[in-house]
Amino acid sequence: MGVNEKQSQIIIFRTDDKRVSVDVRFDEDTAWLSLDQMAGLFERDKSTISRHIRNVFEEGELDRESVVANFATTAADGKTYQVDYYNLDVVISVGYRVKSLRGTQFRQWATKRMCIFCTLVFRRVRFPRACLVMECLLSTTRP
Repeated sequence: MGVNEKQSQIIIFRTDDKRVSVDVRFDEDTAWLSLDQMAGLFERDKSTISRHIRNVFEEGELDRESVVANFATTAADGKTYQVDYYNLDVVISVGYRVKSLRGTQFRQWATKRMCIFCTLVFRRVRFPRACLVMECLLSTTRP
């Protein structure tokens, strides 16, 4: 299976040509990806992704203790292995370092989501009543 049986899995990123998509596991309010998943996401070999991750920690951009978790993962051979998973902070940091077509697409995707998020937060602060009304309307129309 994956990181943990109880965790939800969703596809958070899919390229336009649908060649690359990533099933993201959520736990402790963040997304977690393995080295293999990041290599697939950015279409780079594991050594390249590993080098970027190492640089993120060596340069002090992120603290390893707060962004890396070790989960039991069942491999294709049926055996369970302890695998390091990296939270969304690491994925974004690597995404802004890696040089590839998929890296560029990821940066465009991440930047667009960040702009949408910032706009929504701004609107919520500036127009709290309008946002509350919209949330009420949306909650009554969701299946």
